[in-house]
Formats: sequence, structure tokens, C-alpha cells
Amino acid sequence: MISPGFIKRLKDRLDIVEVVSSYVNLQKVGNNYKGLCPFHTETSPSFYVTPHLNIYHCFGCGASGDAINFVAQMEGISYYEAVERLAQGMGLKVEYEQKDPFKDLYYQFYKLLAEEYKRNLNEKIVSYLNQRGLSKDEIEKFSFGYAPINLKVPEIVANKLKITDTEKFGFPKNRDPFSGRLIIPIYDDFGRVIAFGGRLLGDGMPKYINSPETAIFKKTSTLYLYHIAKEYIEQMDYALICEGYFDAIAFHRAGLKNTVATLGTALTKNHVYNIKKKTQNVLLSFDNDSAGVTATLKSIEVLISLGMNVAVVEISGAKDSAELIQKFGKSAVVESIKNAKQAEEFVVRELSENFDLKNPNGINSFLSEISKWEKIFQVQPKRLENMNQLITKITGVARRNSYTPKIETNQTFQAKKTVPPTLEEYLIYIFFTQKEKAKALGFEIDSVIDLVEDKTKEILLIGKTLNFSLSSSSKYIVEVVMNIVQKIDSFLPYLDEKTMEGIKRELEERKIEKRIKEIDSLIKNIRSDEERKILLKTRLELVKMKEDIKRK
Repeated sequence: MISPGFIKRLKDRLDIVEVVSSYVNLQKVGNNYKGLCPFHTETSPSFYVTPHLNIYHCFGCGASGDAINFVAQMEGISYYEAVERLAQGMGLKVEYEQKDPFKDLYYQFYKLLAEEYKRNLNEKIVSYLNQRGLSKDEIEKFSFGYAPINLKVPEIVANKLKITDTEKFGFPKNRDPFSGRLIIPIYDDFGRVIAFGGRLLGDGMPKYINSPETAIFKKTSTLYLYHIAKEYIEQMDYALICEGYFDAIAFHRAGLKNTVATLGTALTKNHVYNIKKKTQNVLLSFDNDSAGVTATLKSIEVLISLGMNVAVVEISGAKDSAELIQKFGKSAVVESIKNAKQAEEFVVRELSENFDLKNPNGINSFLSEISKWEKIFQVQPKRLENMNQLITKITGVARRNSYTPKIETNQTFQAKKTVPPTLEEYLIYIFFTQKEKAKALGFEIDSVIDLVEDKTKEILLIGKTLNFSLSSSSKYIVEVVMNIVQKIDSFLPYLDEKTMEGIKRELEERKIEKRIKEIDSLIKNIRSDEERKILLKTRLELVKMKEDIKRK
């Protein structure tokens, strides 16, 4: 694999305007360049190149990336082929990543182990997979295997590689926990086997087991089939999330290759951050039993809190998508996707079914239960409004939105020349476009994250996981940042010292305001007069400090 350090150095040396200009006629507009987008037909330029960010972005079709992405897309080649081509054009020798001995051995161990399990596929396993509708080619494609009962396959592979401590690799010594089970390989984001799932075909429990977590394999951040789905998620601009290996495979067989599955755990924020690199939109498809409904509700809560657009696929006539495709064919799965319900509709309907809405007590109990969800949907006002309309419709009780956040959608960030940039906008601008300046001024994500609005907090946290690389960000993040860049660039040609000092002062004010709120909360609950006096004195000092900052 090409060294990430080399790719970074190549990006730093590339002139994105020069690269793009060899394909597109560009016209300078302020700090940016614009032209007709080469990726869709248009008559008015909506394609912008921003040199100081080393990024291009089309406000028409959403295409965006760095110089390497641009060449890859224009030439129809892979990202790494584009790196090699651009490096060659600049007379640079491509550098490859130095290897980590443990990681290399880990990947080699799991690769050989997967091959051994695959070699042990028998007629019973193949017959079971055929009954589930999988063809010979599909069995090969998903690399199913079998762990023989009387053969310690992990030990055999470990001996070949001279591995003495198999526990570091997720296997107890002298034992194969997958013995007698159908084997399903689990891959990392790059298509390397890092763990296994095992299904018991006969009687016994548990039906499914997964590899234990290791230094490489983490269930809370790994999604089954993501290595295949990530490309399609970006292309289709939505991810389909289900909760089982065979459900994910069923969707892939139906042509929905943007599908991933959790690995026996609830959907986590780490899972969502991974998805959010590619899209802002998610469809959920869990089992339609009570456990599946609970999992769906929990997933909606996580997704909505992170600003995702969510809808729910409802399977009828079968318990899950795998059974649906077996009974009714691929078209039934596709049809279920078309009829997906918006998250707020699903929540209202599922919760309402637990109450008798024909009597006042039932209505009051339902409204009490749904109030939690009103708080969750506050971050998405349009969904909250729709939810309240649905509640009114089924209960006859008028509802209204009780809260509207300051930052609602990416439209809030769009350039408005008549409105000065907010602190939130400046911080997003600085962390994504002025990383060195932020570092020099002592701006750290952890020190500002609790001082900003929720939407900004979410964007900054995602940015942190991506090292604030726009070329690795989702279309949503790129759109937000580019709108802010245009807005701030229209106000200032560069961030001068006066502006930076103003940002620092406002951050100091917010820190003090946060501390004052904490003290106010303590004063309400304190019983000791002496402690109350101390807190009130501290509060007065903080108020004075805040006033002093404002006067500067």
C-alpha cells in the first residue's frame, strides 16, 4: 500500500488549479476559481476550485475531492493509480508503507485460516446455503467455510506461521471455538479478513458467535460487508443498515450493495461516524419482532443525535429480508425499500401501539412516553414538526415545536453576505482550513467542543476522526465547510490578527458562561450557607471577568 505520508506530501506539492485546468476552463473569482462542472451537464458554472483548501466542489451535483480524486474520476482509474500517475508527472518516486510485523502476521493468519475453513466446506453446509437461496457463485463470492469438529484448524495455521500465542489473534490455545459451525469471514474496511462469525446448523445455543475483540478487530466500529458497500454508499448517497449476516447478503443479492450489518451489537456512534464519511442518509432494516423494533428505536436515537437523515424499511410477509427474498424474490426486497417510512413516523406508530388511545389515560401515557422523542428530534425541526402533526392526528391533542436550534441544517451555513460569520462558522473554517494556524494559537478541539452548538460539535468531532481532511469527508460535511469558506472569504481575504483575537475572546466568554451556569446549578441544590456564599462570590468574580473581556 502507498504510504499515507507520501500521499500527503504529494497533495502538498500538487497545484490543484493547474491539475483541474488541464481538463476544465477556470475563471478566478476572489480567492476561488470556477468553471463548468465536468461531471454533469450545466450551462451556468457551479464547479469551484479552492486553492488554499486543495479541493474542488460542485454545488450542482455534489462532486468534490482533492487533485488526486479529480484525476481518478476524470480518467476512470483508482485513487492509487491516480497517485502513481501524478507522482510520475512530477518526477517523484512512489513510497510504500512500512510494515507492522504483528499486523502483517495477523492479516496473514486470518487469510490462511479463511482459506482453510473454505477448503473444508462439505455437502451439508453447501446444501444449507442452497436452501437459503445462494448459488454456487454466491457461496464462492461471500467465502463461506466450515470448521471441522475433529480438526483444530487455527492451531494448524498457527504452527505454519510459527505463532505460539494464538490468544492475541482471538483464539484460545488448543481449541477452535467455531468447531462444527458454518464460517462467515468478517472483513476490515480494506477487505482484509480480521475475524469470523460462526453459525450452528443443528440444535444448540447460541446459534451465532463472533470472534472475540482483538487489537485489530473491534465490534463497535466494524460493519459486515462495509469493504464492499463503502463505494456504493457514496455512489447511491445512502447506507442500508441491517442486523445479520444473511440479511446483509440478501440485500447485496438483490443489487443493494450499499448494505452493511452490525455484528451482534447495537449500532454505535463509531459505526455512524464511519458511515457519515460517505453519506448523511440511512435506511434501517431490522427484524420485525419486538427485539428488532427495540433495536430500530435505539438506532434511530443514535443516528438522529448525530444529524443523520433516517428512514425505516418494514418487512411484511417475512421475519427479515433474507426470508423475504427466499419467499418472494429480489423484487420484494426492492419494493420494501421504496416504501420505507420516515423515522418519526415509525417512532409514533410503534409507541402508539402500546397504548389505548381511545381513552384519556391512554393518551396521557402515550404523550408522556413520546416526550422523550420530542427532545431527540429537536435537532431536526422539520422532523419534529412532522412528528407533532402525526401525534395530533392520532390523539386529537394539538402539539407544537417547543424548541428550534440555532443551527438547523446545512442551509444555515450557506453564505449570507449581510450576516457576519458566527463563532461556530469561524471554528469550522479554522479547523478545516487553517490547521497550522489553529495549532499555533493553541486552539484544540477538546477545549472548544463543549462551547459550541450541537451541530457544530458533531461536525468538528467527525472532522477530528478524519484529521480534518475534506477529501475524506462526506458530501454533507464538504457542503457545510465550502459554504462557510465562501461566506468567510467574502468578508475577509484572510483571517487577520484582530479577527483571531475576537474569536479567542468569545471562546473565553463562553467558558465563563458555562462555569456560571454550573455554579447556578450548584447554588439551587446547596444547603450550607457558607458554601452558598463562596459560590456566590465566585459567580460575581466570573461575571466581572466576563465584563472585562467584553470591554477589551
